[in-house]
Amino acid sequence: MRCFLPMACAALVLTAGAATAQGLQGAAIFEPPGPVVQLRIGVADLVLWPRDIARIDISESGGITDLFLWLEGGAAKALALATEAAPGAPMVARVCGTVMLETVVDRVTESGTIYLPNTNAIRAEALRALWHGRARCDTVGPEVFSNGN
Repeated sequence: MRCFLPMACAALVLTAGAATAQGLQGAAIFEPPGPVVQLRIGVADLVLWPRDIARIDISESGGITDLFLWLEGGAAKALALATEAAPGAPMVARVCGTVMLETVVDRVTESGTIYLPNTNAIRAEALRALWHGRARCDTVGPEVFSNGN
């Protein structure tokens, strides 16, 4: 059984006839996806969830991988407001606690795009798995995001 609405899944599990505790023991409980990226822009924190990201483009060449995260409307607006309010402030992007980008806000990010340069293909695919909800930070191997800063 695939469920995309957590409340509907819970209702199905709880009303599945006169199910006993023993019958429910093997039932899988749906876990919603976790955050994909945490941005610290000056003193503001912006948490990006899978629904906030429209697409992720991965560019790989010679072992160097760059990521482009294209944000949806509300998240793109929040990024623009945060960067507008913090010129010259540090901006740090983390995925599963690992620093993926450290920079300084030098202009307003109006495009809704976050550029994460100089990573590797394994991290890029793990980020895509987080975005698709196929993985969570607690299920991605520690070797993928190991510096946990």
